Amino acid sequence: MKRVMLAAIVGAFILPGCVVRTEPRTSSSTPPPDEMQASGTVTVAWNSIAWGDARVVFLREYYGCDWDDVGVFEFYETRHGIPEDDLFVLFYISRHRNMNVHEVVFAYESCGRSIYETTRRCNFPVRDLFVDLPRGTWCPPAYARCYNAYWDRNDRVVLTNYDCHALFWLRFSVNYYGWSHQDVFTRWERCVNTGERFAVVIHREYESAGRGNRNFQQRRVVRVEERPERSEQVRRQIQVKRVEVVKRVEIDVNIRVKKGQPVARPLSKSDLQKRTDDRSREIAREREVERKELDRTKHERPDRDKDVRKDHGKDEKVVK
Repeated sequence: MKRVMLAAIVGAFILPGCVVRTEPRTSSSTPPPDEMQASGTVTVAWNSIAWGDARVVFLREYYGCDWDDVGVFEFYETRHGIPEDDLFVLFYISRHRNMNVHEVVFAYESCGRSIYETTRRCNFPVRDLFVDLPRGTWCPPAYARCYNAYWDRNDRVVLTNYDCHALFWLRFSVNYYGWSHQDVFTRWERCVNTGERFAVVIHREYESAGRGNRNFQQRRVVRVEERPERSEQVRRQIQVKRVEVVKRVEIDVNIRVKKGQPVARPLSKSDLQKRTDDRSREIAREREVERKELDRTKHERPDRDKDVRKDHGKDEKVVK
């Protein structure tokens, strides 16, 4: 009986006209968000994705971070009170200069938490923070002074941390989210008027993550399997890993300290609170100055209102 069955199987392959059906190979990489939604692989609502989980995707896809790097980001945010906007720029410096993140954070703390001074300490070319826009492109006030210096190749202009945040979010949004600079400027102006942080906009529009398909090096994004929108199980796995890696980083930092390596020391609670309050006031002042300047120059900027459409209360999007 076994010989008859074997002969039948072999015959199926050698008889003319027979078609052998095979399962198509599947890619191990995660498809872009729009493809995922169309194929039904998105099982978690976009608007239910936690910011911390979304940020993990950004770090791993935009910067190519491993899980230990993710832990470093969260460690310095939670244990040292470093603002996440600062950390996003510090990670850019680290990846661009191929420096250990701990070294960059150490330089940042040594420079009084000035990002601009950190770029100088790390020999990072500030021009690499910019998206190359044609000279004369209209920019919101936060970008205007920076880009005037950029176009004039004036390296004497000192950038504030607020300036560096604005430049980072422009570069990130254009490369990784696939927005045009007009898209970014429209959203940035809205944040200035409402007092909302730009990170809130990025979170709210997480569905666009990866659509620009370029990482910080202008290379193709390598998509990760562990995206929180894939399933509740994946989301839980991400949250468990986030806790685990921060604990690992804490142990690693203590070892580095014992070995005398350059690692930033955590501030006392009082110093941390003072530093946080001072930074908040500084950012608030710069945001207020920009709001007034935006209002003063509203008649000078291009009329983009007609290019903006509203979709049932969702964020406006510029139509190219």
